[in-house]
Amino acid sequence: ETYFSKNYQDYEYLINVIHAFQYVIYGTAS
Repeated sequence: ETYFSKNYQDYEYLINVIHAFQYVIYGTAS
């Protein structure tokens, strides 16, 4: 369960990074 919990946190962090990356792309595009 510890591995799954850590994996979930990493996944959530990855989602935040993707959102931030998309925000930068849309910001520079417009």
